[in-house]
Amino acid sequence: MKKILIIILTAIIALTAISCGAASYPPVESTAEERAILITFDYEGEEYDITYELYRALFLNNREAVDSGDRSVWTSEGNAEYVKKIENIIVNSAAEIFATLHHAKKIGIDPYSREVESLIDEYVRIGVEGSQDSSGAHEGFGGDYDKYLESLKEMNLNYSTQVMLCRYAICYNKIVEYYAGTYDADNPTPDMSQGKLEYTDNDVLAFYTGEECVRVILATLDSRSFSKTRANEIRDKIASFSSVDDVKNYIKGFTASTAADVEKGVLVGKHSLDPAYYSELTEAAFSLELDGTSRVIEVSTDEGDYYFILYKTEKTSEYLDDCRADVTRVYVKNRIGKLLSDTKDAIAATRVDTVRLGMLDRGEIKM
Repeated sequence: MKKILIIILTAIIALTAISCGAASYPPVESTAEERAILITFDYEGEEYDITYELYRALFLNNREAVDSGDRSVWTSEGNAEYVKKIENIIVNSAAEIFATLHHAKKIGIDPYSREVESLIDEYVRIGVEGSQDSSGAHEGFGGDYDKYLESLKEMNLNYSTQVMLCRYAICYNKIVEYYAGTYDADNPTPDMSQGKLEYTDNDVLAFYTGEECVRVILATLDSRSFSKTRANEIRDKIASFSSVDDVKNYIKGFTASTAADVEKGVLVGKHSLDPAYYSELTEAAFSLELDGTSRVIEVSTDEGDYYFILYKTEKTSEYLDDCRADVTRVYVKNRIGKLLSDTKDAIAATRVDTVRLGMLDRGEIKM
């Protein structure tokens, strides 16, 4: 599901620079089978459902990671282990979407407001026609709506699941803006705002000195320039060094990051990075021992596909003094991420399966 979210998030962000036009592409109604409810959640008086169409999208986009290409496991007698694994992924992914919509409502953001609906309509229009910006990031389908819908199908989406993901992406951006604000001292604008998240210097210090964050030296390799084999060779060389200075000097010769970023390192919070992109990177960062080197981690972002290699280093008082603004920024992102993660876990804990789920033939799931 990560690459789907990347496509949608990229387009949603681009909408801020594009004037909205009237919606001209009618919604496509889901079938009765697609609307069938398989799993339900009930949290703080709100009900959320995993319908067949959402289950199908999450199943088909995560199936390879569970069955390694052997589709026979879904119809074998011993398929319970595989079903448990993929449904854990499906439930957590869906609960992440629902948590974002739920939290948005709690802070006064209406996920179904006219503004949100207009943004979704505009996303569809851009998807069909392409954008008019200079980046060329959204080529579209020359106004051919059928081709656009076919492209959704190739991503295991129908119209309705696409709308849900758009709604999720819009609300996520609004939540971040609500808590973090848009204030940028280096690039001030008349309409920028302070965030609503309240904290003190002691809160930031406790975060930095505690177990909620780690500091790593990050090697970023563009997949257009480096193969996976070469990335692994670089990883092994990094692991062979006995000093952090040697690691930094070596990484500077390869990484797409700036020399300054390599020199000072990167702070990673348990919840500071968007899990849609960086869940594996975060997991790797917190699994490392001091002076340990991670495996090569493949990440797709809206800017391209990259290999990341992490080397864990100390959180020093010098880093805190020199990079306090960066530490504060990670702290804020971590607070936001934890709010959504806690809500996701609470929603997932209310799971109730319907009779229809027990009747589902996973070997027959297809678009």
